[in-house]
Amino acid sequence: NELSQNPENASAWVQLGHNYFDSNQPMKAIEAYDKALTLDGNDPDVLTDQGIMYRRVGWFDKAVENLEKANALNPRHTQSLYNLGIVYRDDLGDQAKAKEVWTKYLEIAPTGNNSDQVRTMIDHMENGH
Repeated sequence: NELSQNPENASAWVQLGHNYFDSNQPMKAIEAYDKALTLDGNDPDVLTDQGIMYRRVGWFDKAVENLEKANALNPRHTQSLYNLGIVYRDDLGDQAKAKEVWTKYLEIAPTGNNSDQVRTMIDHMENGH
């Protein structure tokens, strides 16, 4: 096992976190990502994945904190903005904030995989259906 031989290997902790993420074990994923972030705290992807796990266990404030930090580290990081909007809209009931975040998303990525979906979500909020 890579981690028992080399506990300072951040990418091995990330991989472990992903395994827990994919097998729906959010608390274990959060712990593994914590270890990775202790070794390398400036990885927007890891912050985002951990944020998604925080959301899954209902720690919405921590999810927001992670996702905002990820976006601060890399302002073009669309994955963090996408998820941040979801937390604001679905978990915190703050549509104005969700719209603000998703509008920023579309400024960075006017086209792409999730762009049309983001547009539709904004549209539904504005038109109330």
